[in-house]
Amino acid sequence: MERVQKTPAHVYQEYFVPAVFGPWADELLIRATVSEGDRVLDLGCGTGVVTRRAAKIAGPTGRVTGLDFSPAMLAVAREIRNDPPTAEIVWIEGSADELPFPDASFDLVTAQQMLQFVPDRAAMLREVHRVLIAGGRIAIGVWAGPDVHPLHVEIDAIIAQHVGQSTLLAGLAFPDAGVLTTLIEASGLRLRSNQLIAKDAHFPNPATAARNFVLSSSAGIPGFRQLDVAERDRLIDGIAADLDMLIQANTADDEVIIPWTAHIVIAEKG
Repeated sequence: MERVQKTPAHVYQEYFVPAVFGPWADELLIRATVSEGDRVLDLGCGTGVVTRRAAKIAGPTGRVTGLDFSPAMLAVAREIRNDPPTAEIVWIEGSADELPFPDASFDLVTAQQMLQFVPDRAAMLREVHRVLIAGGRIAIGVWAGPDVHPLHVEIDAIIAQHVGQSTLLAGLAFPDAGVLTTLIEASGLRLRSNQLIAKDAHFPNPATAARNFVLSSSAGIPGFRQLDVAERDRLIDGIAADLDMLIQANTADDEVIIPWTAHIVIAEKG
């Protein structure tokens, strides 16, 4: 049977967001203390899970902006209906280290799992400091290091055998919470809390889990970018076959369970 082709961004939204990024969005926003009427900037918004949930809390009197460098992710974000009552959401394609906003434009900035991928992290945090009002907050979520993600290291090694390079480990960039603290304080922001939190992600349909996992990650894998659809499918099928035993070993009650550990940092502009 011919497969229905979906873009990596659509698979990411349908598969990764409910299992991983949705639950972590809740963890981030609980600690961010969003208030009704807040002006919120969500950096690296992807398909907008944090953006939409912040807009719901901020309400009709709030204003929420989702910024991402990926037009494919933003295209999916714009497709998703926002259930009222909610703040107005504006989607902007742009870079986090050169923000297209005036000084003191936002009460809150959120950054879920994107700081580790910013080429100039210090520049991004200086820009956050600039666009926040006095007393404004930033809420950052970043994965902890490979030492607390042994399963991800195994998955990465299998994918690397097929595409010729590590793909997942770049996201596990903060093994030491002190590095985050130093970055925050160097930007002029004041650290309020830095917590290490563990959560399990529950992926449905173990038979298709490996393929969906790789496909939803493939937008960030250089080895996929020059492939046509048929070549991409063959590569993903090969990776999925090699991941099968690992997936089975981490399956319980017809769900694939993958643990994740993240730092959630809250800081404010003094």
